Amino acid sequence: MSLLIIAIIAAAIIFAVLIIYFIFFFNFVFLGHNLPTGKEAQGLVEKFLVSNGKTNANFIDLGCATGIFSCALKERFPNLNITAADKDCLRILLAKLRAKLLKRDVNFITKNIFALDVSRADVVYTYLWYSVMPPLEKKLLAELKPGAIVIANESFFPTWRPVKVIDIYPGKNNSERLFIYKK
Repeated sequence: MSLLIIAIIAAAIIFAVLIIYFIFFFNFVFLGHNLPTGKEAQGLVEKFLVSNGKTNANFIDLGCATGIFSCALKERFPNLNITAADKDCLRILLAKLRAKLLKRDVNFITKNIFALDVSRADVVYTYLWYSVMPPLEKKLLAELKPGAIVIANESFFPTWRPVKVIDIYPGKNNSERLFIYKK
């Protein structure tokens, strides 16, 4: 009898894992890709926040995916007030779970970034597709307060000129870059 119960529990666990895998596979294939921020870029963003006195600022992560970057920043800078948004509810669910397990106080919200109020942000971070950047540029220029900083990973705005460009992997051709903008 106990062997039957163990077999049923094992089958249920395997079934649950397969269902979760299918959901993630479906999400990846049909709802878009994650663009994870690498450790090198994260380190440069952290260095930038420290050198610009923004370690206790209002920080918004647009398109946060599963929240790896935002949770890492919160660990490094506990006084950083982080709001992280993504339109995908599954990604936000995972981000909230990650934050809870890691005990990180990050405000993860399911919302289209174009519907998000960014007017109180001191720093905005993006790692988004190039196609999103032209309308995002208009939104940020219209809504950000003067002096707000935008850090764009790899994708840049079409007309807004960065105040600084940082190579993530200096000396390498086609290196990723961080584009720093100031309103």
